[in-house]
Amino acid sequence: MAKPKQHHFVPRSYLERFRDVSFADRPVIWMADLDELQIRRTQPSSVAKRGHYYTVVDKEGKRSTEIEETFAKIEGEAAPVLEKLSGWEFELDHKERTDLFVFMSIQFLRVPARRNLWEGFRRRTMEVAASQIMSRPGILENAAKERGENVEDTDFDEIRRYWRENRDDFEIKVNPQVSLQLLGGTELIARLYGDMAMCVVWTMDRAFITSDNPVIWHNPMLPRNPMYGPGLGQKDIQVTMPISPSHTVLLRHDPMPADIQADAKMVFDLNSRIQSHTNRFTFSSSWYSACLSIQGRTDTLARRSIPPWLRC
Repeated sequence: MAKPKQHHFVPRSYLERFRDVSFADRPVIWMADLDELQIRRTQPSSVAKRGHYYTVVDKEGKRSTEIEETFAKIEGEAAPVLEKLSGWEFELDHKERTDLFVFMSIQFLRVPARRNLWEGFRRRTMEVAASQIMSRPGILENAAKERGENVEDTDFDEIRRYWRENRDDFEIKVNPQVSLQLLGGTELIARLYGDMAMCVVWTMDRAFITSDNPVIWHNPMLPRNPMYGPGLGQKDIQVTMPISPSHTVLLRHDPMPADIQADAKMVFDLNSRIQSHTNRFTFSSSWYSACLSIQGRTDTLARRSIPPWLRC
């Protein structure tokens, strides 16, 4: 059996839950590109994917798709739970909660927004280390000797001088497989989700959107420019994931009812939260909702262009 080369970082089955029901013959969703400020009608099978995004290559060049295959299993186990919640059945047993929280944990970690962040951190760490190595005599020499290299004819001072004078010509690249280490946190995050209260927020006359980064950690009590980001141990943390145009899963530490009907402001706030955490694309069940995503991005860009002392 041929193994898939294109790996979805947002599952196709999940995106199909946001289909435009006016297209009965095929699954259609509306994609808003928040970088190009464009809207496109497309199909879930054609978006939110990259070639060999979860393929691991060993030292001998052999490829393994075990991670992608594991994702497929997790998505399959979560699918009936999402269907149940979208069908207005809000009470879940222990296994259903576990399947849901593992899916939410994986979906939080697997997306480009998270992997790019981790790879950027590793790149900056390596840049600092390289600067230290190239600025202090002896470190480079000792490293070469430890590797068993012949250093008798090597002019390390010339190497350091060349580094200083041509530093901008050097680029440190991080192996993308490094960010797959993030997946090791899946079990812990799922367990922490399980310790939180869960509620399904629903709407009848408006629509939730989703994105290429659908699981959001948000703490409304954090200051505007904190020294740290939201974390699951914070008292006011909220975790949200839209699961259909009419339903969003909400996790909090405080007790909540099993379901809450969202008013217009709550739908707007949850959609704004999705839009602000989007890496690039939002997905919705209507052209109108896609337009609102574009409008939200342009409003944000316009606001950023205003001096802080003029902002309301």
